[in-house]
Amino acid sequence: MKKRILKGRAAICPVILLAAASLVFSACGKKETEEMKETETSVAETEGSSGETGASTEDPVGSGEEIVEETGLLYPVVWTDYLSEYDETIGPLCSAEYQSPGIRNEEYPELSEALKAWSEENTAAVQKEYEELLAIAREDAGQREDFSGYSTDSSVQIVRADQKVFSFINEGYSYTGGAHGNGGTRGYSFDTETGEALMLSDVVTDKEAFTEYLISRLEEEYASEDMLLEGWQDQVRAETGQEESLSFSLTESGMRVYFSPYEIAPWAAGTITLDIPYGDKAAGLRKELFEGAEEKSVWSISPYEELYLDADGDGEEEKISFQPAPEGEGEDSYILQYTLTADGRSTDFTADYGISASYILRGDGQYYLYAECKSDNDWRYLRILNITALLAGEPEENNYYEAFYENVPVSARGFYLGTRGSLISTVGISREHVLGKEGLPEPRTENYVIDDLSLTAKKAVPATSPDQTEELEIPAGTKLAALETDESSYVIFRSEDGSLYRVEINGTDWPHTIAGEAIEDYFDGLIFAG
Repeated sequence: MKKRILKGRAAICPVILLAAASLVFSACGKKETEEMKETETSVAETEGSSGETGASTEDPVGSGEEIVEETGLLYPVVWTDYLSEYDETIGPLCSAEYQSPGIRNEEYPELSEALKAWSEENTAAVQKEYEELLAIAREDAGQREDFSGYSTDSSVQIVRADQKVFSFINEGYSYTGGAHGNGGTRGYSFDTETGEALMLSDVVTDKEAFTEYLISRLEEEYASEDMLLEGWQDQVRAETGQEESLSFSLTESGMRVYFSPYEIAPWAAGTITLDIPYGDKAAGLRKELFEGAEEKSVWSISPYEELYLDADGDGEEEKISFQPAPEGEGEDSYILQYTLTADGRSTDFTADYGISASYILRGDGQYYLYAECKSDNDWRYLRILNITALLAGEPEENNYYEAFYENVPVSARGFYLGTRGSLISTVGISREHVLGKEGLPEPRTENYVIDDLSLTAKKAVPATSPDQTEELEIPAGTKLAALETDESSYVIFRSEDGSLYRVEINGTDWPHTIAGEAIEDYFDGLIFAG
């Protein structure tokens, strides 16, 4: 199998670097439970006394050039930003939450630039809407008795990310009082190699035939139940008649079309979603976009959502879902209880402060729920439940103290998990994992990527080359990007001119030191949350 050399950190779409990772990971008092300590011990035992994981690392640790097997995978990232204004007398006035997609892969610069451009345009649109809503909120706050704050949200959900296609949906929602707000779903797809947006004519071979196929499917599934508005066929034809009008995404096995509320159906019908398999000849989808796609091994799942998967290998799909228990049934006021149900069998589990993201992963014929649980100061961890074992009447549960944060898994063969680092600063750090034995993640490398940290040398910093063969010195005033760390003894930096440096750091005592001197004496830009 081909190998690749990773120098420093994996590339991240530039747009996600605009956010302050130090705020996301700022920590005051990490909750140290006995359960945490036991899990950390078990992870150390898995890695072995030498610190080696099951992954192949052929070079010396800390050389800055870890060699790992080429996976051929994409590693999507979705970053979240917020805006809000609060009035001490009235309460919340207005808020906005918006997300930006990116990738960690450095092999696809055109796709990274396309996602950056989309994110910048979407961010500007959300911020403009937020300012408009805020102005209205200030005016309405003192005039409406039922005023409870206005909001606008723009969320991103990755649908497919591989070497051919990067596809996601953007769900927008705004609320200005009343029974409900207004929302819609828009799909976007890009050619992974070129970064070009995929239009309808890039996906279907005959738009007219596809239009009639789409109308036929909608009639079959929705019109027979009187769920569609009068004149809906004309609306469908109008949307397929323009390149950028019809909203769709691309999955590994076909096309997914979206009609937002009021387009062809009333609000009560929600978003009308139609899956079109590429193998359906009548639809005429271009097979080259789908043939050879990796079999799906990760499914996003939200509370109350129902997925149908053959989780026990009997040839029949089982209904899988999870949801929070009724209010007040948790162990404590902040610990929430959830129930996972698979084909009528159920098991309970808890999550501190609730669940921030959840997926089902498949490996070796087993299906696992990965629930990312929130904890103190935005610390997160994974609660992992074996769905296949639950179906057999023997539920299994494990914890893992790295979590998704902004990373989005798309394949059980490789996905990034993050945690909070503290050797060089309080900052987000990530490393690649695979779905391992007993459903637990297994790190593919010892070292962590430092997600976003820029520093400036106050004075000359003693350093070596990444492979430690050459003594170096970082000149005072040098601007540096922190790339990689083992989170125990060193950090790899890159200067603006591309030079790489390894700096040894003693993190056993406080303050951390470099060559016997406090780390704060060497760098500007450090943030240690305690």
